[in-house]
Amino acid sequence: MARPQIQRDHRAVKSRRGAGVARRRPNRIHSLQRPDTRRTRLRSAGRAVFGWGGWTKLAAMATTVAAVGALWFTSQSLHATNDQYALAQRTAVTDRYAKAVEELGNSTLEMRLGGIYLLERLASDSPDDRASIFAVLSAFVRTHAPSGPGCGGADRGSAPTADVQAVLTVIGRRDTKGTEQIDLSNTCLVKADLNGANLRGARLEHADLTQAQLEGADLVGTTMGRAVLTSADLANADLTGSKLEDASLQFATLPNAALNGADLSGVDLRLARLAEARLDGADFSNADARGTFFDMPRSVNGGAMLSLDTGDPAKAQRTSMNNQWHEADFAFVMFDAATVWPAGFVPKVDTDR
Repeated sequence: MARPQIQRDHRAVKSRRGAGVARRRPNRIHSLQRPDTRRTRLRSAGRAVFGWGGWTKLAAMATTVAAVGALWFTSQSLHATNDQYALAQRTAVTDRYAKAVEELGNSTLEMRLGGIYLLERLASDSPDDRASIFAVLSAFVRTHAPSGPGCGGADRGSAPTADVQAVLTVIGRRDTKGTEQIDLSNTCLVKADLNGANLRGARLEHADLTQAQLEGADLVGTTMGRAVLTSADLANADLTGSKLEDASLQFATLPNAALNGADLSGVDLRLARLAEARLDGADFSNADARGTFFDMPRSVNGGAMLSLDTGDPAKAQRTSMNNQWHEADFAFVMFDAATVWPAGFVPKVDTDR
């Protein structure tokens, strides 16, 4: 009787265990079938976002954009700084310019000289203002030197005043690359010291340069129509392409001067010295060459060197139209027995005059 009872108890316990498992199994199934969907979505989104492979490229792009922005900001800052510096520099130049011009009008010589040399320094420091600076300096000469030729009745034996000579010196030693226009026309520059001066392209029409020192001066392309250069020293000067029509060069010395392509038509060359001057392409038509030395002086007819016959120009001779020498034009040039022509040139005389 005992054994059956034990079996029944064992089956009851087993049955209860099975019932417990059966009761718990639906809970497991329930937990699998009904998950926390919000938490799952968050986890999935986190894995998708933080696991995205493009984050490295995006970070590199952000770094590049930041660097470009920093460069742009730096560039703008530099531009602003440069603009401020340029404005300050321009203001300083303007102030110095105004001060120099004010000193030019001062009644004392020392102040005027200070203004002249200050303008020279400004021309070097501010290339953009060179044209206006040298225009002011040229105007100073025209207004402070007597009028020429004849110097307006002033003492023609006197050299320029100290301030006028200072301006001429400043103009003459300016940079040869400068293109500024120098206008010294109708001025009295008697005995002016312009040795080696840069007067390239300058205007010197009607200027009185009697006894002026122009040795080695750069006068290329200079306009000097009707200028007075009596007894001027132009040794080794470069007058290539210059315009000297109807100018006076009486007693002037031009040894080794370059007159290539120069216009000397109607020029008064009486007793001028042009020994070894370069004359290729020069125009001497209608010039007065009585007693002019185009070559080294020499005796005439075995006797003493002849002097200028100033008594009667009718006694002089003229060349004919066709008188060329190294492309130089000697048509209708007035000459006399004292004229020394270039070596190898024999003028054709105009018999109709």
